[in-house]
Amino acid sequence: MGCGVGRLPIGFLAEFGELPDYVGADIDRSSLHWCRKHIEASHPRARFVGLDVANARYNRGGKPIDDAFRLPWEPARFDAVFLYSVFSHMEADDIRTYLHEFRRLLRPGGGVFLTAFVEDGAPDVEVNPAGYGPLRWRGALHCVRYSAELFDDMVGQAGFSIVRADRGTETDGQSALYLRVRSVG
Repeated sequence: MGCGVGRLPIGFLAEFGELPDYVGADIDRSSLHWCRKHIEASHPRARFVGLDVANARYNRGGKPIDDAFRLPWEPARFDAVFLYSVFSHMEADDIRTYLHEFRRLLRPGGGVFLTAFVEDGAPDVEVNPAGYGPLRWRGALHCVRYSAELFDDMVGQAGFSIVRADRGTETDGQSALYLRVRSVG
């Protein structure tokens, strides 16, 4: 999710020389065009899908995320979901919806890797917090910071367990979180 210009598949190609079945999704049409031209054209196991989802920072005119929102894939389609610096620009209700969708889309034992601004002792949700991090946050949803307590609760409510949380280790102080589908029973 939020594949941009293909960070993950380019890394797979550099490391392994080939791609596993891969689906990248983004709301940015120019990034998708680049990925289709430079990755998908020569690596048919990679596909890039456009999503028209509303986001105050990146796609104001997109379709709102509501209770009927579904990502365009069948249940249990994926082994893993990867999001780098996506939830860092999203509001809590949208994150909740995405997490529930990821749970629907993942096979048993599946996992999620994500980065987000999550830290202990922070306010539940804070948009563009003054004096936080290395940048001066500007514009809609440039930085959305979450308390670890709220974020962990959202993850659990969606049916995931956090198996690892590396706080503040990623770009601009984001945390890296590794989630696993919780087993039933």
